[in-house]
Amino acid sequence: RCITVLISMFKVKVLLGLSAIIAVIVFVFWDVLLSLDVNKYQVFSLEYYAANKYQVSSKENHATNKYHYQVSSLDHPATNLPGNTTTKARRKSHLKIQEIFKDRTDKIHKVCAEEKSKIPANVRIKDTVWSIEEKHKLLMCRTAKHGSTTWSSNFVQIYTNGKTGGSQLKLRQLEGRATSLSKKLDAINSLRSADHDLLSFFVCRNPVEKLLSVYNFLLYQTQENGKTFAKFPTKNPPSWEKYISKVANGMTDGLSDSVFQKCSVCTFHYDAVIKMETFDHDSRQILKNVGVGWLGTLHQNNHGSHNLKKLSMRKIFENSSKSDIEGIIARYEMDFKLCGYEQTLEELTEIVTEK
Repeated sequence: RCITVLISMFKVKVLLGLSAIIAVIVFVFWDVLLSLDVNKYQVFSLEYYAANKYQVSSKENHATNKYHYQVSSLDHPATNLPGNTTTKARRKSHLKIQEIFKDRTDKIHKVCAEEKSKIPANVRIKDTVWSIEEKHKLLMCRTAKHGSTTWSSNFVQIYTNGKTGGSQLKLRQLEGRATSLSKKLDAINSLRSADHDLLSFFVCRNPVEKLLSVYNFLLYQTQENGKTFAKFPTKNPPSWEKYISKVANGMTDGLSDSVFQKCSVCTFHYDAVIKMETFDHDSRQILKNVGVGWLGTLHQNNHGSHNLKKLSMRKIFENSSKSDIEGIIARYEMDFKLCGYEQTLEELTEIVTEK
């Protein structure tokens, strides 16, 4: 009986000892957890965006008379950005592409330097407008009616080694399996520095041509295919003038966004800029130099395409009000300037003066 009591007492002592050890461990780790602002590291938290604010600065190189655009962090140096790398470490092919598109990216840097007051202080990333393919280090910001359908098919073919093309839905599925959301956001955020690993690019299009294309696309889809759009009724669809009036007064429908705002052109550093006027040639330059020259790209989804060389600006806006044209200028002014469509901007300004 004495032995049984001793054994029981020993067990109690062991349990008390283990309990004390567990209590100490919990206390220490709880203290560590409290010392960390866990929410700060969550990608979609307000603290994350507050910790990643950037301001734009520019300087003029008087020796070459060219503008250099740089983004500096308010909170930490660019070298600490996720995915950041040095220029020397960039792939040779990316440097070649940068040289091919240098005139266009220099144009963007110059306009951004001149129009600093129009650059948003904070940019919230919408990951769904970006496409990424890590093997060939491609990162594209897509804008509706800027060749986005064609490039979605390009990405799908790259992912499947040419076995299949596909839509944006198919691309999202393939991309989601290959790259996590956090890694994608890190890659996009890395474009805040000129030194980044992935080849970044977007497509420029004359805003007036784009709006004509969007309008024709909506008419085609609603009247021919029976599709419905929240802001473009199938029955009694709006006239061109009414559509322009809605856009001029701030209507957002996912199709009429400016590339300046959607792709944060003056916040992120882009390596290449495709233009719709030379879409196939520009796209081939990128694909060939990243090692997928076998992919023959042709602009798809041509219904809604327009060539402004064949159209008169005065004819297009002859029935639009002065205030609506002013609204179009205000909404797309940066697109006109960044992408080199100043002549169209001047024409619109003249029409406003004549109204």
